[in-house]
Amino acid sequence: LFGISRSVLPPQLIYLGKISYGLYVFHVPCRELARWLLSGFRYGQWFRPLLEMAFTIVVASLSYRYFEKPFLRLKARFEFVKTR
Repeated sequence: LFGISRSVLPPQLIYLGKISYGLYVFHVPCRELARWLLSGFRYGQWFRPLLEMAFTIVVASLSYRYFEKPFLRLKARFEFVKTR
């Protein structure tokens, strides 16, 4: 983040940076799921943003762990090219 050392940033913020693509991809489906789940709940408008955020972080974490990480490991195999 703007050249700031990783030791200064909280580990939670670093983790959110790692799963940021999943947060971007899954925020709309998680928002709609939270809206559907809380549609009949009287105080749903107060809890919905928290539920949306929780769903999005959980789904993005699972996506990162089981989908993105295997591809990142494959990428590491082909990253280094030996010179003559």
